[in-house]
Amino acid sequence: MSYEKKLKELEKTVEKLSAEDITIEESLNLYAKGIELGKECLSFLQEFKGKIEILNNDFSQLETELEDESCDE
Repeated sequence: MSYEKKLKELEKTVEKLSAEDITIEESLNLYAKGIELGKECLSFLQEFKGKIEILNNDFSQLETELEDESCDE
């Protein structure tokens, strides 16, 4: 499931938790589901952040190499 779908599912879960006509058991189950979805979203964002950092480092390295080459000329 994509990040966007997980986030949408988390939003729906929070809405259901806000309803006044659910039982304590339903509340507990929805809370557990919300926590799990939150963990999955956070994990995705951490992975995404890592990929961005790698790309930025690669770009910085390339930029430095290009600057070094232009100084050699």
